[in-house]
Amino acid sequence: MTNAYCDLALFKSGGALNITGDSHDRRLLALLEEASRVIDGYCNRHFYVLKATRRFEANWWSAGMQQLLVPDLIAVDTVRVAARFDGPPPEPRWRAASYRLYPLDAAPDRPWGRPHTRMAIDPVCTPQCRRTDCHALVEISGR
Repeated sequence: MTNAYCDLALFKSGGALNITGDSHDRRLLALLEEASRVIDGYCNRHFYVLKATRRFEANWWSAGMQQLLVPDLIAVDTVRVAARFDGPPPEPRWRAASYRLYPLDAAPDRPWGRPHTRMAIDPVCTPQCRRTDCHALVEISGR
């Protein structure tokens, strides 16, 4: 299965290239995928579901719920936070974080819906954080 935004059969159909054989299918499929990645780059997002774990560096200055901007998000499996105070620790201490996805009316699983683009996370600053800012590494697993 590919992440091309056009089907190979449609690309080869009479309305497009009018190709009946299959001797060049691998090359045509590679071209479709390459064109799809160009679209991704131009739009600065992708239009297929990717299940992955990504890390984001957050720099928060206030107490209370903290907002983190994220790439298009459909669903979250886990969110973990590793706070660091004077540079990255040798072994980050991860803790599960409670969160809320925004916008609340996103509905990314519906055809008319849009993805979540930010999340509110419980505070990561602790009494140990003596400086005015608190840096944290946020790890999100999901789609």
